[in-house]
Amino acid sequence: VRAELDAVESSSLGPWVRGPRARAVAAAQLAAGLPLLLWGARRRSGGWATAGALLLAQGALGLAYHRARAATETR
Repeated sequence: VRAELDAVESSSLGPWVRGPRARAVAAAQLAAGLPLLLWGARRRSGGWATAGALLLAQGALGLAYHRARAATETR
């Protein structure tokens, strides 16, 4: 699995998977997901709340992936 992750990170998609661009996208997903989730919950709209929750999860996983890969590189 590590070889596959390295292959993806060294491809043209690399900057979007890990690095400053990936962190910016993950932060934008978090910033958009939280108000969307709250708005959907306040309006009792399951679709909007689900979309917000998915954006939050995707952003959190993106930041966690970056942190986990950075930790494995220092070993």
